[in-house]
Amino acid sequence: MKLYHVTSILWDTDGELQEGLGLPSNAYVYAEEEDEIAGALSDELGYCILSLNVSEADGPLVFPA
Repeated sequence: MKLYHVTSILWDTDGELQEGLGLPSNAYVYAEEEDEIAGALSDELGYCILSLNVSEADGPLVFPA
C-alpha cells in the first residue's frame, strides 16, 4: 500500500458548509491505487467527493509518542 496526501477536498454536501459537518479538506490515505482514494474517503465519511488533489506522501505517516 502507498500513502497519499489528499488536499483541496470538495465534498458534495447539498449546500451545507463542509466545515460545519466536520468534513476534512485535507487527509492522508493508505491505498493500493490512487483511483481508490475518493471511494475510500466517501465510504468512511458518508459523503461523495466532487473534487480533490492527490500526491504520494514522502514517507510513512508517523505520530509522535
